[in-house]
Order: sequence, then structure tokens, then C-alpha cells
Amino acid sequence: MNQSQSPANSRISCHVSECAFHNDQQNKCSLETITVGCCGPSTHKCECTECDSYRKK
Repeated sequence: MNQSQSPANSRISCHVSECAFHNDQQNKCSLETITVGCCGPSTHKCECTECDSYRKK
């Protein structure tokens, strides 16, 4: 299946077109759920979090 035709989850917006789960046509994620992780020593700032479900196309 072409990634741009992956089913879109209307509850998860995504603007990372390089992700294998990105639905290009709707700017949504095709996963049912995602995992958010910490990429820094604390999560006091938005910049210290990331989508751990991300996979490169």
C-alpha cells in the first residue's frame, strides 16, 4: 500500500511527512495509537518530548 494512502486516524494529526505512518493526503497518522517519549533529562518543556512511534519511510 502506498504510504500516502495509509488509513488516517482522525484523532492523531501529523505533519512529519518523512514518517512511514504519515497519511500525506490528510496530514494524519495511520496508527491507532502512538507512544510519546522523553528525549531529555526532564519533560518540563515541549522540546523534551518526541513521538517514539516514528519510523523513517
